Amino acid sequence: MECVFCKIASKQLASFIIFEDNDIIAVLDLYPANPGHILVFPKNHFSRFEDIPDNIIGKMFVLAKYISSVLTSTLNADGINLYLASGKYAGQKTPHIVLHIIPRYKEDSIHFEWSRKQLNPQVFQQIQNAIVSALNKYNTNRNYTENIHINKDPTKTEVFSKDKKTNRNHKDKEKDYSKMLIWFLRKI
Repeated sequence: MECVFCKIASKQLASFIIFEDNDIIAVLDLYPANPGHILVFPKNHFSRFEDIPDNIIGKMFVLAKYISSVLTSTLNADGINLYLASGKYAGQKTPHIVLHIIPRYKEDSIHFEWSRKQLNPQVFQQIQNAIVSALNKYNTNRNYTENIHINKDPTKTEVFSKDKKTNRNHKDKEKDYSKMLIWFLRKI
């Protein structure tokens, strides 16, 4: 059985396209949680989030940012949920990774809830060490621990950046935002 999202991307199935480029496509969900529910996904088939190339993930989330803004302003959404499930036990229903952009309204009766767990501070430390160690194996050019300041209480870990780019002034950030907005508007 061929993937329904691959069929949409190749125009074998009709859809209401919101955005499209060589790598990604955004369409209205035909069975929306709320009107304006949009699906963003790679045109190539990826069944696991971690298999999608970084540049495509970047495009998906930049597009999601702008679509969220548009949904808020044009459909008067009170909020936005981004939902992406990777793996059966995470709730993935299709074999193609899809980012859902769901406009939310005050009384829409959609609930994303889970029971919160309390963990021992030592468990947090073990989890942090395991994840940081694994991240360092992915990218040998960067040490992920250099951006982490560990307090005496591991449950109060603060993350800060030594990167000068994050300390840029507000005008520089506005310029970047404007450039991305211009790029996005040219695409639509």
